[in-house]
Amino acid sequence: MTAMILGAVSNITLDYVFMYPLSMGIKGAALATALGPIFSVLLLLPHFLAKRGRLYFQSCRPPRVREIRGILVCGFPSFIMEFSIGMITFIYNFAISFYGYGEMGLAAYLVIGYLMLILLTLFLGMAEGLQPVFSYIMATGEIERNRAMRRFSTVVFICVGLVCYGLILPFSENFILVFSPNDPDLIAFAKERCPVYFCGFFLAGFNILMVSFWQSTGVPGKALAVSLLRSVILTPTLIIVLPSVLGREAMWACLSTGECLAACYAAGMLILTSAKQTGKTTGENPVGKKHWNLKRSVEP
Repeated sequence: MTAMILGAVSNITLDYVFMYPLSMGIKGAALATALGPIFSVLLLLPHFLAKRGRLYFQSCRPPRVREIRGILVCGFPSFIMEFSIGMITFIYNFAISFYGYGEMGLAAYLVIGYLMLILLTLFLGMAEGLQPVFSYIMATGEIERNRAMRRFSTVVFICVGLVCYGLILPFSENFILVFSPNDPDLIAFAKERCPVYFCGFFLAGFNILMVSFWQSTGVPGKALAVSLLRSVILTPTLIIVLPSVLGREAMWACLSTGECLAACYAAGMLILTSAKQTGKTTGENPVGKKHWNLKRSVEP
């Protein structure tokens, strides 16, 4: 936690130092963003190098190709989720310029993007916190308990998303004022588009939860499908298609529309899986003996 705080505070401090006293402009802001994580790593490295805990660096045999493949397959959905944040930002910046919103649109999206990043970070943090829980319960063979945890988490994620959207509607202007207190045109422009941009974003939490759930329970195919749909496939496609059909203002709803469609796909997969499992004979662990040895290894 200390390392994360140090990285964030150094980023904020260096933003100011590089952009104003040193007059480095946007290059200074980029440099500050790059240096923040480096300070966090430098604070953490001595712990691992000095072997102060149970987790530390040591020499080991090179991983086999099969092991590398398993690692990549399991971790790729999370990579897509993290990588897509920058990709979506780039696509939106390009679309804003292409559809003629100019500097006003770019400045407004910068502020809206910060708010979007805060919400995404909230959902990602919650999902990453649940990953070891899902994985452990699956390893012990408690399939029904895992489903109950997933259902409960789904309700929590959707409720948190709805609360966030409910706060955005009346308080988005206050958030925009922090970044641009002396530009009423920009404030009005961004405030008008926030409700549209975030109208379906509460389902982003559900999508991220399902990616985390399937990834941590050994179903990377479904996790990858949802991860690709919500970021790489649907949103860029909608940004191309919707403004051409409904006008350029529809561009602001593309992200939320993509999240809604991805959520429909994830919900459909859950329904199909539940229907298949209901058709099987009850009373037997659906994963059979596959997880029995893992169960023994994780028991106290």
